[in-house]
Amino acid sequence: NTYDQEYPTIGVPVLTLADYTFAPQTATNPISDRNEYLKCFSNISGATYKVTLAVDQPVPNTRKKFKLGGGGQACDVGHTFLILEQNVNGVKTTRSIGWYPSVSATPFKPTVVGVLNNDQGHGYSVALVNNISGTDFMDIINAIKSDNNSLYDLNTYNCTNWAYSKVFMHPMDNIDATYGCWPLGYGMNPGDLGQDIRPGHINLYTYQSITTNGNAPSNEGSCP
Repeated sequence: NTYDQEYPTIGVPVLTLADYTFAPQTATNPISDRNEYLKCFSNISGATYKVTLAVDQPVPNTRKKFKLGGGGQACDVGHTFLILEQNVNGVKTTRSIGWYPSVSATPFKPTVVGVLNNDQGHGYSVALVNNISGTDFMDIINAIKSDNNSLYDLNTYNCTNWAYSKVFMHPMDNIDATYGCWPLGYGMNPGDLGQDIRPGHINLYTYQSITTNGNAPSNEGSCP
C-alpha cells in the first residue's frame, strides 16, 4: 500500500459540528438478509460472470477525500460498492451491494454497527470491471455471505475496505491501494481508490476493463 500525504501538507480546513460533518451516508435501502439477496447466484456451466468495483469519488478524477457542502450541508465523502452480474444464455441476474454505517460514523465516533445496502442505481465516477470464472465469482459471493464483521469503521473497515477485500481476495490480483488522510483519520477511501484504478495508474489484466461516469443497473433476475 502507498500513503497519500496530500492532506497534511495543504492545510486542514476548520470543520465545526455546527457547519459540517465528515460522515459517510448511512444505508438508504438496507439488506435485511444477505443470503436471500444473493441466493440467485450459482456456478453454472457455460454462464459468464462479472464483478465490478465501482467508485463514486467525492470530486471525480481527483484524490480529494471529501467535498464540503454549502449552507451547513454534510460533506460528500464518496462511496465504493460492488456490481455483481451473472449471465446464463442471455438471462441476467444482477445485484449491487455496498457496506454502510447503520448510523452516522464520524471522526469523533468512527466505529458503529455496519449494514449492507442495495446499491442499485448508485452513480459512480470510475469502475473496474472484472470478467471472472464462476468459481472465482462464487468465492466473492460466499465471502460476502460469510463475512461476520458487524462493525463499520471509518478508518479500517469502511465501504472501500469492504469492497476491495471482496474483489481482491487473491493476493496476486491486488492493486497497490493508496491510503489517505482526512480530519482525525486515515485509511482507504473512494477518492484515492478511484485514481488507483484509472488508466495510467493500474496495469490491467486481459479480463479487466475500466468504465467511467455511470450508474449501477437496476437489479434483475429472480429465483425460487
